[in-house]
Amino acid sequence: MTSRPAELEAALGNDPLFAGIELTDLTLDDSAGYLLHDTCTHPSGTAPCNGAHTTAPTGWGDVLNRLRHHPDDLACANLAAVLTTPLMVTLAHTVYKSGRDPVELLEIDEFGTQGDLEDHLLDNFIPTAYDRFLSNRPIAKRRPWDAGRACHWLGHLATHLKKLDTHDIEWWRLGTTMSLPSRMLVSGVASGLVLGTIVGLVDLMGGPRAAFREMLLNAPGIGLTLGLLHGFASKLKAGGAFEPSRMHIRIRGGTRRVKESFLPRVRGGLAGGLVFGFVYGLETAVLAGLLAYPWTAMALQFANWLVTGLILGLAAGLILALIAGLEAVIETKSSVSPSDLLNTNRTTVLAQVLAVAVVLGLGYGIVITLVNGFALGVTSGLGGGLAMGLGLSTLTAWGRWVVLVRIWLPLTGRLPREVNAFLDDAYERGVLRQVGAVYQFRHVRLRDRLAEVYEQHERSPAGGTAR
Repeated sequence: MTSRPAELEAALGNDPLFAGIELTDLTLDDSAGYLLHDTCTHPSGTAPCNGAHTTAPTGWGDVLNRLRHHPDDLACANLAAVLTTPLMVTLAHTVYKSGRDPVELLEIDEFGTQGDLEDHLLDNFIPTAYDRFLSNRPIAKRRPWDAGRACHWLGHLATHLKKLDTHDIEWWRLGTTMSLPSRMLVSGVASGLVLGTIVGLVDLMGGPRAAFREMLLNAPGIGLTLGLLHGFASKLKAGGAFEPSRMHIRIRGGTRRVKESFLPRVRGGLAGGLVFGFVYGLETAVLAGLLAYPWTAMALQFANWLVTGLILGLAAGLILALIAGLEAVIETKSSVSPSDLLNTNRTTVLAQVLAVAVVLGLGYGIVITLVNGFALGVTSGLGGGLAMGLGLSTLTAWGRWVVLVRIWLPLTGRLPREVNAFLDDAYERGVLRQVGAVYQFRHVRLRDRLAEVYEQHERSPAGGTAR
């Protein structure tokens, strides 16, 4: 058990029950062996220690000797204080492991305070990790990440974590770096364009003009509906919306899971269907009014889609409730990495999408066939099933990750296109550490410094140009 001294004393009161182990600062002797190990710094002429020493430096050995022999010198005192923590000793060793002479750390004109030295080490750690580490990795694992771009992306992540007041880089929350209205807009526009296009394409047998008309008619309603549903689900946390499912699909029944999930999933389906029917019906009614249809036709159009939305929502909820019988809880020990949890969620969501698309598409197609004939029934069933299944996926953690993290944030330069590969690479370089299914920055000081530099850059006049 570990604790900060003040908190531990407050918890124990005046009668401590056990002795504590207190961590003390590192000494120069503690750090010397590590700093001198595998270093190859080169002399750089003369580098005075506050003007008092002018012998040619020979790397960490020379620097450590100066710290021991000139403890009262301001530059030496500052550096000695910095080298009392494991983090700063590690950063100093990494930054000056080869090709650079640590004697520059004793230049008092450039590093006048302990804070200046710490910021210097923190600022140089990321460029050093990205410039050097590639040459030590197998060719198959090398990634051409630019150090400057990596600093920008990591700064964005660090700022995101500070706003959330967390240390965990959770893939299902990366999209929340955007405001809720922005997420609703992006999700709605992307969903409307993609699903509206799908509906139009399956209607190509009616001709290109008919397909284009269907796309124009459906895209706004689909986009507006799913954008609003995104906002409602985010605010209400309906059914654990946008949280990764801790389930995976298994091929054996589970009636207990069905009973537990039945009412929540049916209620969620009805709520989503009500929103869909209301918004989509309103959009089609307004469109009918613009085309000079009588108000009775407008009212009928609205009522028709409102009822249809409720029926479709109820059916979707029932399907998802029955699918619960094929779900099994993921054991904690099986989520050994963020990619494992992501892959499991993708499989679960795609299975749900397939079930909803097949059942609802088949049912919707049969109804349209009975009313309007086989040809229209086939296209309506295919387009409606795909639209409803994929629309459902946008309201899941994996769906939001695809739309926002894999598409939008890379397009705006805030994250790389291959986010998973970038995070895994940063972990391999020692910038991040892995804790179960999430990543964390290796130290909170590194996170805070990256966020500080990122925010300063964003506030500067040229902040929006370096992407």
